[in-house]
Amino acid sequence: MKIMLKPFAMLRESLPPEAKNQELEAGSTVADLLAKLQRNHPVLKPVLQCTRVAYRDTYLVGDEVLEEGGEYALIPPVSGG
Repeated sequence: MKIMLKPFAMLRESLPPEAKNQELEAGSTVADLLAKLQRNHPVLKPVLQCTRVAYRDTYLVGDEVLEEGGEYALIPPVSGG
């Protein structure tokens, strides 16, 4: 199945453009997506381990199944003051 990613904050600059379109097996979960991104971009592993995934304005948990053609937001941890 194909999904699209919309990275925010530092991930927007760090993920290469081709990573925004992902091909996954049918039935893949949020955890599967994040694991694939960590394997393909090991330098981002520390950030991706803390990244939240959202779909249609809702945060998802690791075992939720992704939908074909969906656009998923990648929201890394942020800090500020």
